[in-house]
Amino acid sequence: MSFRTRRGPAQTLELLAEVDSPYFLLCFDTGNPVARNQDSWDYYTKVKNYITYIHIKDAKRDGEGRFAGYCFPGEGAGYVQQIITDLVTSDYQGCISIEPHVAAIYHEQGNRNNEDICYQAYIRYGRNLVKMIEEVPK
Repeated sequence: MSFRTRRGPAQTLELLAEVDSPYFLLCFDTGNPVARNQDSWDYYTKVKNYITYIHIKDAKRDGEGRFAGYCFPGEGAGYVQQIITDLVTSDYQGCISIEPHVAAIYHEQGNRNNEDICYQAYIRYGRNLVKMIEEVPK
């Protein structure tokens, strides 16, 4: 199956091989596999050698294992704590950012809440992430 018809770690590795450039690396989003009914830890471990940027996002699954919405880091099925722990203990030198999607998804039209609610959600999200990083055993 080609990366043109399915998106997963095998297709990501296929794309990297096709481009075949040291300048073409990955931004990995911890919540996207969950939203696509995939396993974030499995995806991460297969592509981690090509990651130069991490978006921290987490998402929950419903009782049948399907995507059920976004949540704060560590509250979902995105293996955020495990991925953060692996990054810290592996001496990851890339960037980490947050992409909460808990109060609003800014890149989706018509999905914007009160600015103060969004601001407070970003602050909480960032603080939760910093706490997770600080809790990794050194």
